[in-house]
Formats: sequence, C-alpha cells, structure tokens
Amino acid sequence: MKKYKPFQSLIAIVLVVITVFSTVSVSAEPLSEAVKAEQATSENIDEGNAPAEFLEEEIEKREENTKYFKMSDGTIQAAQYSVPVHFEQDGKWVDYDNTLEEVDADESELNHKIAKIKI
Repeated sequence: MKKYKPFQSLIAIVLVVITVFSTVSVSAEPLSEAVKAEQATSENIDEGNAPAEFLEEEIEKREENTKYFKMSDGTIQAAQYSVPVHFEQDGKWVDYDNTLEEVDADESELNHKIAKIKI
C-alpha cells in the first residue's frame, strides 16, 4: 500500500488543480411573459404599492384542480388545489356545490342540493 501513496497524492493534486481551474459555461435564456409579469407584481409589492386584487375568475380556463383569476394589474393568477374543485359537465368545468337544503324542519333532515343525498 505504501508504494501507491505517492501516486495517490499526485492524482489528488492533479484533480484539485483541474477542479479549481476548470471553466464553467453558463447560458441564459429570455424570460417568459409569465415570469416577467410575476416579477413586475413582486416589484410593485416591494415598492410599497398595494398588491393586485382579484377582479373575476376566468371560467373558460378552469381545470379539474385549478382556477384562474384576472388581476387588477392585468396579470392572471392561478389557484391550484390538491383535490378536484371542478367536475366536467357538458364539456365544461363546473364548481362542486356543497349546499345543503332543509327538507323537513320537524325531523331536522338535510339533503344535498344536487345529489339529493339524505344527511
């Protein structure tokens, strides 16, 4: 093992020199419009301007787990959920309706508004 010690030291020194003096190539790509809008929004907040407010939901952009909102500064903000918040009905994404309606006041019976499930 001792006869290999100088050889191991030489290899270690060469590797350190190569690592220290090797060049690193860096490339950059133009920012997408979404990233630019996000940066502009965060800059407005950093400058003390009020954050953009929700104007309305973009219903035609809905997905099963995502809602899209038009903001007062012209940007679109997505709210993504870990569970489905819409279901597909006649080719459109529709909100789940969890409304309960009272059926009989005397018996305190409730039904789900759409599914007609007794609770």
